Amino acid sequence: MEQKPAGSTFELVKSLYRNDFGKPFELTPGQNEIFDAIFRKQHPRLPVMTFTQYGKSDVVSMALLTRVATFAEKWVIVAPSQPKARIISAYVIKHSFDNEYTMSRLKLEEGESMEMLRRERSKNRLTFNVGN
Repeated sequence: MEQKPAGSTFELVKSLYRNDFGKPFELTPGQNEIFDAIFRKQHPRLPVMTFTQYGKSDVVSMALLTRVATFAEKWVIVAPSQPKARIISAYVIKHSFDNEYTMSRLKLEEGESMEMLRRERSKNRLTFNVGN
């Protein structure tokens, strides 16, 4: 097995996010490229073509979540249809609860609870409190 450098994106994702079985999420090298391109904002647009079940939506959601929880920026999820955009949005909500870092920055609307958001996973807009 290939050794990942300490402080790498592989380690960042592993420390912050969980897979569907509750274990630390381990990126493949290709997923790492996708995550870095989004999180490090390497390109204004990022077309990604891979085979089905590659983990694109999951990785995009984690990179986007890490970015919006860290930097005061606005991001839009653009997809061919609203249901496809909702897939990534649902993953963002799901991964928001994987760690204290992102969970503490999630700003809830009046009358909304963390548990309600965790169950619903269909919000059109999320706000994160990252200071100025």
